[in-house]
Amino acid sequence: YVGALYWERHVLDRRRAGGDDLLGYVQPDTWASLGMGLVSLLTVGVLNLGVYSIAQFLWQWRLVDLGNGPTAWVVGMIAWDFAYYWTHRWEHECRFFWAAHVNHHSSELYNLSTALRQPWSPVLVLVTLPPIVL
Repeated sequence: YVGALYWERHVLDRRRAGGDDLLGYVQPDTWASLGMGLVSLLTVGVLNLGVYSIAQFLWQWRLVDLGNGPTAWVVGMIAWDFAYYWTHRWEHECRFFWAAHVNHHSSELYNLSTALRQPWSPVLVLVTLPPIVL
């Protein structure tokens, strides 16, 4: 990912040198994105400890046990993608969840560093994870 950031920056610098008026990266905006990404990484890391504990607790009531072979991985990826889609959609449609998600859309620039602006409190994972575990 860091390599892609540098590549994008290089391409934008070359285009600007050629007369293109693209802004690309502005230092304060990039630092804000990096800061939000770091805080998100720390808070989500702590939250995941609790989520893992909940998943471990719910595991005893699972409906099926797919093991750990290729089928389990494929089903798990599809289930996670399905849950992620609905989580992201709810974050856009519900004002309460939008309040946690809006920082992801707060940059006036569109570059790879903007992707680091992740929610600091992804509360919906507590709603979408239990069905996946079960």
